[in-house]
Amino acid sequence: MAYVFFAFLLVFIHHHPLFREFFFYLPLLNHYGWIGVDLFFVLSAFLFTKLLRIEHQSTQGINFQRFYIRRILRIWPLYFVFIFACIIYDVLTESTLPFYRLVGFLTFSDNLLCIFEGYSSISFTFFYEPSLDNLL
Repeated sequence: MAYVFFAFLLVFIHHHPLFREFFFYLPLLNHYGWIGVDLFFVLSAFLFTKLLRIEHQSTQGINFQRFYIRRILRIWPLYFVFIFACIIYDVLTESTLPFYRLVGFLTFSDNLLCIFEGYSSISFTFFYEPSLDNLL
C-alpha cells in the first residue's frame, strides 16, 4: 500500500505548481514525477492479476462481472465525491470550469475530449490517471 501512496505522491508533486520551486528535493521529484504514473499502472496490473489468480484458485473460474462490480464500488464513490468537491471549490472561488471538462470527468473521457476540444487548465488537473485507468 505504501507503493501506491508513493506513486500518487510523485504524480501529485509532478502536477502541482506549488512544488516546482519548493525546498531542495521537491523540484527533483517534480521533474521525475511521471514515473509515478508508470508505477501506479504496474501496481494496478499486479493487484488485478493477484485478485484474479486468487479467485481462479478458489472457484476454478473467474467471474469478470463480479470483479468489475467490486472495482467500481471501490473506486467510483470516492472519485465522484472528489469531483463534486472540486466543482464546489470552483463555484466558491468563481473559477470557470468548461462544460466539456465536467462531461469528460463524469464519463471518464476527459483525455479524449481535451484532444478534440483543446486543453484548458482547471483547478484540479490531476484526473489523468483515473480517466485513463477506467478507459483500459
